[in-house]
Amino acid sequence: MERRLLLLLWLTLPGLCAPTLRSQVVVLQEDGVVCGDGEIQGQEECDDGGTAQGDGCSSQCEVELGWECSGVPSSCSGVCGDARVASSTEKCDDGNTQDGDGCSGNCTLVEPGWRCGSDQSWEHRRHLTELLKQPTAFPGLAGGCEPMCGDKLVVGDEECDDGNSQPGDGCGPDCKIEQGWAVGHQGKCCHLIECGDGIPDSGEECDDGNQQSGDGCTHQCQVEWGFTCVLGPAGKSICKPVCGDGIRAGMERCDDGNTADGDGCSGACQHEPGWHCDQPVSGASKCVQTVCGDSVVMEPEQCDDGNLAPGDGCSDKCQVETGWRCQAAIALPHQIGQILQTVQGESSCDAICGDRVQVGKEECDDGNRRSADGCSSECLLESGWSCDNDGCHLTVVN
Repeated sequence: MERRLLLLLWLTLPGLCAPTLRSQVVVLQEDGVVCGDGEIQGQEECDDGGTAQGDGCSSQCEVELGWECSGVPSSCSGVCGDARVASSTEKCDDGNTQDGDGCSGNCTLVEPGWRCGSDQSWEHRRHLTELLKQPTAFPGLAGGCEPMCGDKLVVGDEECDDGNSQPGDGCGPDCKIEQGWAVGHQGKCCHLIECGDGIPDSGEECDDGNQQSGDGCTHQCQVEWGFTCVLGPAGKSICKPVCGDGIRAGMERCDDGNTADGDGCSGACQHEPGWHCDQPVSGASKCVQTVCGDSVVMEPEQCDDGNLAPGDGCSDKCQVETGWRCQAAIALPHQIGQILQTVQGESSCDAICGDRVQVGKEECDDGNRRSADGCSSECLLESGWSCDNDGCHLTVVN
């Protein structure tokens, strides 16, 4: 049996008129080495100058479990990451030195939203007992951590945390999303999954706040062909056509499968001046240059009267002039370049009588189609009248 001798040392402090006593307990080991004198000798693993237990260096000068000691006299501190809460400086120890799992990387902080156990004190004894049944995951007296469900902080494996443990509100007592519910934008909890509520949820490719198709997001909250949808600042899907994908969608006037300008369909998928693009049921748009004056009306032409003369109702740019109306001939299939298009034939244009714009064969235009007011219903000057920009007046005969 090991023999130890406790020595009570009486020391007299110099410079005092009367002796003052100070005592120190040391342990004399069997080999004569004194534990507690601050010197590391023999088989001592440490010596911190004392023989108190629980400070890292035991009464037999052995390093206690969960501690590490260095220097002479020894200075001891807890080992962070060994799954033991050993020193007063450690608030937790989950067996690693990583942040974000409940116990900080230096074992000095229980992170917000978590609760951690220790081998000294822990109010959640039930949880500690469960941890001790898993020695491979938490060796020894572990300081493992778990999320605190019900504190409104979503951490660890929590899917939600609405600040309570009540079921039926979307977030269950175990902080898992309940069936038919979802977490909203920026983790806001919780709402029923419903297409058209402006919150893209599980199973929804998009949700633009309505149940209308044709705007990029269908009535079933799926992205439509030719569109792309992204999450907007408020959490609602923002959908827009994909120009250059060969699918004409949304406000696109054409889509020829590229975003190059100068080929009839611009980089913004709009018609370019002097070009016509078809509108296929599927596939990319085909575009051909239009020729004003060829008696064929093709968009963006408004008319084509077979000439480039202005002042006859259809301008040299094949646009309807002010004061005129133009009507094209019957639509017929017509091959133009690579497009077989049903187009309108040559335009015939007539002046619009009654619009206060005198053009063509009109002798006057007083803004109406009544006769006997100087300008007839056919915009011809009536006998005994004269008309100018101020209107029509009876001619005074001397």
